[in-house]
Amino acid sequence: MKRIIKFLFIITFISYIVFPIITNLILSLSNLWQWPDILPSHITFVHYQKVFNQRNFWKSILNTLHIALMVMLFNYILAMPSAYALSRLNSKYKPILMTLIILPIIVPPILVLLNLYNHFLIWHLTDRKIGVIIAHMIPSLPYMFIMLYLGFEKIDKNYESVYLSLGIRPINGFFKIILPQMKEAIILGGIMTFLISISQYLSTLLIGGGSVLTLTLLLTPYISGGNTRVGAAQGILLIIICVLFIRLYEFVLLGGKNARNS
Repeated sequence: MKRIIKFLFIITFISYIVFPIITNLILSLSNLWQWPDILPSHITFVHYQKVFNQRNFWKSILNTLHIALMVMLFNYILAMPSAYALSRLNSKYKPILMTLIILPIIVPPILVLLNLYNHFLIWHLTDRKIGVIIAHMIPSLPYMFIMLYLGFEKIDKNYESVYLSLGIRPINGFFKIILPQMKEAIILGGIMTFLISISQYLSTLLIGGGSVLTLTLLLTPYISGGNTRVGAAQGILLIIICVLFIRLYEFVLLGGKNARNS
């Protein structure tokens, strides 16, 4: 039974994740790929050349990475203390607080964005990078909070009693004893935040107003305009950026040896 479950899981993984990536890769390397050909007749890199030759391509990469990294930083600042406090809270109102925190995931994004846009117009945050960063934080912050909250929940609460009884200050005990045990949760939260931010299109377009260019803003017109091969090439580059970031992030936080074994 376990073998059947594993086999079904592998087939599902290949069907929904690996197969679309392979299809996009082949599409990005082909000029003509028609039925019933299994593979294109010849390979070309002309679509990647078109992507690299875009006037704002490198600027969009820098903007995408800058926004995603700033969203990660601000999410850590906001989610870390709140997740720690809620994980140590014993109250009947805890489920209500959890529901309020994850509410941005439940509410349709378009409703949140339209309301946010009206306020950002008043606060002069539209067409600015800081406005886009705040807009990206709304859908990503709950995921960061959940990852950190689950990480704190796994840590024995007696640690606090022990280091306080030894005369260690709470802030020192948190950073030297509690936080080192949170590496996996920190990595997962950061990766989730980065991937959500880098994939945002509607919030970037609405709040940024086209002035703040990201990779998704350059990618979508090609797909909607029917130029799927250039869109596929840019999508593959987006995947490569995400994979490189994940591996680099793991390398930095886990250390070289542990990251290679992960």
